[in-house]
Amino acid sequence: MELMDMLLTQAAPNTPSIKTIRDVDAFLNQFLVPHLPWSLPLLERCQFHRKHKQSAPNAEIWFAATSEAQSHSESTWIATYIDLTNSGETQIWIFASWESEFSTRANPRLAIQESPKFPIYQQLIEALFRHLKQNHIPNLSHNPPPQWLRLKAEGKIVSEPFSRSKVLFGTIAECNWPFLDEYERKDPNSAISRADRSYLKYIVSSKPDSLPPRNIPETLHFAPMQDRHLQTIVDRTNIPRTLETLKQLPNVGIFDRANTPVAWGLLGKDGSLSSLHTEPEYRRRGLAALVARRLIAAQTSLFDEAPRNHETSKDTTILPQTIYSHADVSDKNVASQKVMENVGGKAMWRTAWIEIDIGET
Repeated sequence: MELMDMLLTQAAPNTPSIKTIRDVDAFLNQFLVPHLPWSLPLLERCQFHRKHKQSAPNAEIWFAATSEAQSHSESTWIATYIDLTNSGETQIWIFASWESEFSTRANPRLAIQESPKFPIYQQLIEALFRHLKQNHIPNLSHNPPPQWLRLKAEGKIVSEPFSRSKVLFGTIAECNWPFLDEYERKDPNSAISRADRSYLKYIVSSKPDSLPPRNIPETLHFAPMQDRHLQTIVDRTNIPRTLETLKQLPNVGIFDRANTPVAWGLLGKDGSLSSLHTEPEYRRRGLAALVARRLIAAQTSLFDEAPRNHETSKDTTILPQTIYSHADVSDKNVASQKVMENVGGKAMWRTAWIEIDIGET
């Protein structure tokens, strides 16, 4: 019996079949790999969880499918990584089977709202919110956790006042925005508490060794960022991440002869290129692109560990064994957009960070 068959067993008519994913490898291979590159953020977030599950004991990979189909190719489903203990930071990554279709439309939001299957999609999203309300929110304290208080004290972006029922969705595809807006409209106890819908999802589908070679200047060298350097990243941005979070993430730094970092970047928990930065006096030398290349190489080695069969890729224009990297870049950040283009990246869809207070049961 295939994984989808097991998920749909004993589902009542018109009722989503729900499951917590235990066999991560089978899940990645059967459901996420065929939808690359659109499924990449969730796939890599699950990969990160496999390596760091001890630091997230309450996290869950949650899956819901319609009972209208009995095969993988016909099914409609959503998959979600949930870790609400990271209050203030991204707590939820979601991928839905319809994203690979609607993310390529000229107007994804309008296209999905006009789809005859919109109510079915909405039903799955509402099943997710019910699951959060019933099985995750009640386990949280009503008081702000130390991490949230630290983020607030350091001037990071957090939604006030604190509420345990506020849930932050990260890198959510544009075609899924209407579901959160609709849920807020339908449920009087819910409200979108903050939203940043200004990001472009860049995808790099060429391997680093296929890019034209570029050498680092002789006066500079690559080295890992140490804790004191990571604290600098924390201090210089209002992105809500703690030093403890950054210490978990792969990083690349370029240092001068005095061992002072002059350029750097990170890979996020979902494998995305993050926090690319070059000090002002070293800009226009291509250092950010060099950091990005190193990060792509690091991301590629991590991605190589994922079980996959690219022969099943839905996009026949993508060669088998293509390995992807990705980044969320503000549509106002022209410099970072150029960096991504310099390493072969292409803006393929829009993403957002949306926090919604889903209320309580």
